[in-house]
Amino acid sequence: MKRIIIYTLLINLLTNFSLWAQNHHDYVWPLGYGKIFYDPNNIAIGGIILDFNTNPPVMSHVDYELKKPLAGICDTSGQLLAYTDGCDIANRTHAIMLNGDTLSPGKVFNKYCDATSYPVWQGALFLPKPSTAKEYYLFHFSADDFTMEPRFFMYSVLDASGNNGLGQVIEKNIAAFEDSELSPYITATRHANGRDWWILSPRRNSNVYQRSLLTPEGVQYVDSQAVGTADPIYWGGQTAFSPDGSLYVKALRDGVRLMDFDRCTGQLSNFRFAAHPDTAGASGAVFAPGGRFLYIATGSRLYQYDLWAPTLEAGRQLVAIYDGYKSPFATAFFQGMGAPDGKLYFSTGSTNNVLHIVHAPDLPGADCQVEQHGLQLPALTGWFVPNYVNYRLGALDCSACDSLNLDHLPQAAWSFAVDTLNPFSAAFHDLSSCTTSWHWDFGDGATSAEQHPAHTYTAQGLYTVCLTAGNANGTSIHCDTIRVGFTAWTDPGMQRRVEVWPNPFREQLTITWSARLPSPVFRLYDQLGREVLAAPIRYGINELDTRALPPGMYVWDVWARGERVKAGKAVKTGI
Repeated sequence: MKRIIIYTLLINLLTNFSLWAQNHHDYVWPLGYGKIFYDPNNIAIGGIILDFNTNPPVMSHVDYELKKPLAGICDTSGQLLAYTDGCDIANRTHAIMLNGDTLSPGKVFNKYCDATSYPVWQGALFLPKPSTAKEYYLFHFSADDFTMEPRFFMYSVLDASGNNGLGQVIEKNIAAFEDSELSPYITATRHANGRDWWILSPRRNSNVYQRSLLTPEGVQYVDSQAVGTADPIYWGGQTAFSPDGSLYVKALRDGVRLMDFDRCTGQLSNFRFAAHPDTAGASGAVFAPGGRFLYIATGSRLYQYDLWAPTLEAGRQLVAIYDGYKSPFATAFFQGMGAPDGKLYFSTGSTNNVLHIVHAPDLPGADCQVEQHGLQLPALTGWFVPNYVNYRLGALDCSACDSLNLDHLPQAAWSFAVDTLNPFSAAFHDLSSCTTSWHWDFGDGATSAEQHPAHTYTAQGLYTVCLTAGNANGTSIHCDTIRVGFTAWTDPGMQRRVEVWPNPFREQLTITWSARLPSPVFRLYDQLGREVLAAPIRYGINELDTRALPPGMYVWDVWARGERVKAGKAVKTGI
């Protein structure tokens, strides 16, 4: 008899779970810079924790022992275990982990690690050790000279249960192999057996890719492979695997290199190249959760590539041009990363306190909803986003390498976006794994069997939407409540009459109201959409006491004459 599992607490997870590997290894992102302080312009410095265990994510401003984090790892439940700046490893309390100091020692460490992170673009990655729940591998680079040319591909091993649960490093600075031409880009994907990991690291100025494999027995250097054409440059870019592991991309300053990847053999094939259509700056690359679309950042522009098109060039579409915003420096487009909420987040290529967001990355063209500087951070962060992979990817069912005979049940998960022009219309995006059939119930009597449907409601309100995802082994249901039909005031001049500050805030929020409209009301909501503060406001300056509110992300709006005049987000810090 087929088993039926109902999941009621999962939403907005990435694709391809396996039943035994339900994990949230990428649910907490460390960002920012070291210790908390404020510069002479009152700009906040310090560590940032971006926590995706709630939707929307909660941000915290915290003290770090480290400088600029390059990678992090959580346990399977989404609790932070460790993160690194390439110089040291910190634990969940933000202190240096036991034996976690002095990664990749040498001249480069001595020159840079007192003041900043190890100078690599994508030079660190955590992976869970297969078949164990407590050990994790950190892959990192080591360079012996000042040319920034890494020579050793290294790993260190941490035991998450050590030091009374704070973790400890049990092996450190182990050289997996030596290559004087290695470039600092590490990414990985699951082996087709659903347990092991392929780790790819390209050589610089070359068409050669080094392959390693992480198994329950440890790290094995496999071999190198030459494919495609050599790179004329090697820095200022990003590499990534597609969520299902079937594609590998390397985006550099000159263009995009896309290849097929065989998760069974680890072989690359079918090399394609597309030059950037503009004068590009540093480049970023990230796949949409569904795998059809690839997003390439080139500094001033963000492109979407439809990988179903006959060529890369044919599928390329410009979806955003840098709007000139500074915070405090130019906020261009650089490295990207997919998040557990189904959205893509891009760093700015400079030291700023914002990230760009692609809200609906599985939709084509402008429908993907790029929001420049859409996430306001409580402090400055660096050029990078933390380096993660799809930790929930399972075995390649029915392949020759699916040798562990895992029972793959579906897991329902989805996200949605309300149309900014028609607030009664919502686009739903399936993020389920191991799924071959879909049944949507939109909460108003309407249904759909499409994978990514759109639906228009006839009345304003709250609706409980349920997705039943199925395959030959069973079904999974996820339900959540959405809010549609609530519009904001369309007059930009009226919106400018509302100001809410400071952001981040601590003990009070100040609302400046300069509109002559009757009965204005300010409301504040927590990350679950619950109203936590409501107050009538008057013409002029209004000060609201927020000392009773816990730190985290909040959404606010101002209503007058039955309409929402303006809305926004604000972060309360804990200091």
